[in-house]
Amino acid sequence: MVAIPRFYASEVECEEFCDRLKLVVCPHCRRVGTLNRHGYLKGYPEGSGHLKEDKVIRGRRFFCNGRGRRPGCGRTFSLLACEFLFGFVMVALTVWRLLRAFAGGEAPRAAFQASGSRQSKRAAYHVLRRFRQRRARLRTLLLRRCAAPDPPAGADLLGQTVAHLEAAFPGHTCPVAAFQRQMQVRFF
Repeated sequence: MVAIPRFYASEVECEEFCDRLKLVVCPHCRRVGTLNRHGYLKGYPEGSGHLKEDKVIRGRRFFCNGRGRRPGCGRTFSLLACEFLFGFVMVALTVWRLLRAFAGGEAPRAAFQASGSRQSKRAAYHVLRRFRQRRARLRTLLLRRCAAPDPPAGADLLGQTVAHLEAAFPGHTCPVAAFQRQMQVRFF
């Protein structure tokens, strides 16, 4: 039996999961051999005009076949690309740039302009609010990966969390995407 990941880093990794799909246990009914591909999760790319043609693939959907005499439950589940955030048009790299700017002491509006995002300016405040709400859970998960680094001089809780993300995923251009991939947990 194969465990179900929640995030994948590349299309090759997703295809490898799809190749072993008949060995995967359904997360709902716990049956093996009933899962089928069910299409793509599509969403708008960051900075698009929200046209139907502009949609990008954000993940894959799977279906537990319960039709006819098949023993499945008929429910679906998803496997998400780690560079996207659930419920956000903004991608993980933009969120990471915003968080680093916030940790550096920039105001949300200035940080948003520096990130290069073409979303509304309220999106920066939304990201900051969601990060503050989730910060304690993130730090708990990060402690499983590595010890908290010494806080930078004058850093607030947000700056300490950003420093902990950098320490937990050194060498990654986007620790937010690396967090989702390695921990198999949503960042927000």
